[in-house]
Amino acid sequence: MNHKQETTTFKVLSTIIYFLGLAMFFEWVYSLNQIVGFDYLYLFIIFAVFCFFIMIVNLPSWITAMIKAVVIIVIVQLIFLPEPVFGDAWRNFIESEIQVNSAAIVARNWHQFTDLFQTIIFLIIIALVSYLLYFWLVQMKRVLVYIGLTVLYVTVMDTFTDYQANQAIIRLAILSILILALNTYLKRITEKQLTINLSRWMIRVGLPLTLTMVTILAIGYFAPKSRPIWPDPVPFIVKVGEQITDSDQSSQGGKFGYSEDDSRLGGTFQMDDTPILYTETSLEHYWRIESKDFYTGKGWKANHPMRYQAYDAGALELTEFNSTNELTHAKVQYTDKINFANVIYPYGVSDISHPHVDMMEYESITGKIKLAEQDLQLVYNEPFELTYAYPNVSDDQLRAANGAIPHKIASQYLQLPNTLPDRVYQLGSEIVEGIESRYDRAVAIENYFSSGHFRYQIEDVPYPALDQDYVDQFLFETQYGYCDNFSTAMVVLLRTVGIPARWVKGFTSGTIVEDLSTVDQDLYRYQITDSNAHSWVEVYFPQIGWIPFEPTIGFSGSEFTDHDDAQAEVDELDEQDQQTTEEEHELLEEDELDSDQDSPDHEVDPPSSSKALLISPSFIIIIVTLILVIMGMVKWKLILTKLIFFYHRPFETAADFTKAYRSLMMLLRFKQLKRKPEQTLHQFAKEVDKVLQMDSMTQLTNEYAQLIYRKGYQLTDLASLYDCYQQLIKRVIT
Repeated sequence: MNHKQETTTFKVLSTIIYFLGLAMFFEWVYSLNQIVGFDYLYLFIIFAVFCFFIMIVNLPSWITAMIKAVVIIVIVQLIFLPEPVFGDAWRNFIESEIQVNSAAIVARNWHQFTDLFQTIIFLIIIALVSYLLYFWLVQMKRVLVYIGLTVLYVTVMDTFTDYQANQAIIRLAILSILILALNTYLKRITEKQLTINLSRWMIRVGLPLTLTMVTILAIGYFAPKSRPIWPDPVPFIVKVGEQITDSDQSSQGGKFGYSEDDSRLGGTFQMDDTPILYTETSLEHYWRIESKDFYTGKGWKANHPMRYQAYDAGALELTEFNSTNELTHAKVQYTDKINFANVIYPYGVSDISHPHVDMMEYESITGKIKLAEQDLQLVYNEPFELTYAYPNVSDDQLRAANGAIPHKIASQYLQLPNTLPDRVYQLGSEIVEGIESRYDRAVAIENYFSSGHFRYQIEDVPYPALDQDYVDQFLFETQYGYCDNFSTAMVVLLRTVGIPARWVKGFTSGTIVEDLSTVDQDLYRYQITDSNAHSWVEVYFPQIGWIPFEPTIGFSGSEFTDHDDAQAEVDELDEQDQQTTEEEHELLEEDELDSDQDSPDHEVDPPSSSKALLISPSFIIIIVTLILVIMGMVKWKLILTKLIFFYHRPFETAADFTKAYRSLMMLLRFKQLKRKPEQTLHQFAKEVDKVLQMDSMTQLTNEYAQLIYRKGYQLTDLASLYDCYQQLIKRVIT
């Protein structure tokens, strides 16, 4: 094989290693996709392959960077930006994105980044990874760190998230062995200046390695395996961490106030009584922020690009009828504890203004209104002023709204995942059986949750398993939870029977903290905290629009309407509970738990509890820790000696000896042997040997002084010097 052929073979093998690294990088992306759920995963994969290919072509760096930047712009244009390019809508959209994300960066509100900006960041990360892997794997040929980080990342994701790495570990094992084998071969060729003989290497190394790898993986995959002996350690680890940090968060994780990410629902609702909003209004009602339409089986997301436009008075219309109520004015005061830049508003809002905000933007599908200012702090000093006519509609109007559902509404708000179990469809049909009107069907599903089978609970609410549906788990297994569980379940049940519905987020009215009423009008000041974050349901009725429904136990329902007399008892209970907030439901939950414990049917098994305590992870960890501490106290000198010898291994160069000698000088202080400023090295060495009754320090110092003061001096017997060093270390420590 001539030199040109060897060079070509070397490049081909390096390229194979590089693209094996790409396959390993896909494990990062795949596990992240299982948790986040990318809408355009295929574009990310294509872009990653393109970036890796560009690096292999080995163009000049500035050309490579420009090509990647152009491709990123094209992808962003395809996904987010409106047509035509450079049109007015296009420019306004870009300006809005810059303002919103700049404000988020300045305020360090990372969760406020828009989808477009997050996508750009992710694409830039992919481009950087392609460069870093080219540098590590092809140029430096250092693969072990990358393999270790990948395995660590995948195992952490498997341990602390719903992602299951059963198959990923097998793929990583195969990729790691192939990369290590090829990389070792290429490094050996480079370092030893050997001739490439690929066929010989394949026969002597490649084929046996492949057979061994296939055999081991086959045995590991197909052989019978026992079930896990230890319980899941994650809840215990998290609980211990919370105890150390004095955190109130549950070991199950969960929801904490308002969040824009609802892709994974479940977990404990974390209570936070910090005031984030103050409102002044004469009416008690919910405050809306946004809706979401796409149910994934685990949570909610908006299934369309967020296209914001300038908000004008009356631009946002959730209902299509004219309210007969008079215009009402309200004020909303933000505090510096708020963690979002969205505007809250009541149903029927017609105008929103703020003295320091020149422009706001809204998204017509979700109803989200956000600030277009660069600094959210501008709204802290003055309140928003809102004008609205709260809608009112009668039961008869809603019953009469049985017309055809527009195709656009049906295609968007009847969506359900293919994985939704059949028993959810069956339950929806059973609830509405014999009921004709669309409105009465919605009311029947709303009231189903107060039938006695369900209870409100904010703690220890589980996440669904990987192959489990969130609503199915709530309806048929747990039957307890908070607003997210009830509202999501109602939306899904409505959709199973052909009624368009969507999931809505916002805040309840909060708590009255001041009565501002006068002779002429009622006016109250409300305090809203993170604990007042809430979700409910909106149902679509033709010629009327979106009407809110409240399925959560203990919260007031159907704000626009009054139910029939047949539902009088339910209404009465709802009115009594209208003042109830998330904080009060914590007490409600405790009462239910107490009643369960007092019930004669409550099962108690003290022996099992005792046994569980004895074999709990905390007990095992305490015992192991005590054993290690005792061993450390007894054998600390031996352990310290071993650690020093492990760090300072047999000298191979003068630098190794010099480093060990300086460490020895520091260790001698352990014996209260510290060199005085007026002492020479030889004087100090003799003092040390006198105290320790040996001559090793003098021998080491003589050689060290020769290295320091004689240029070009060479150590001749490193082995004997290391023996002296070992003897001295043992004497100092013992």
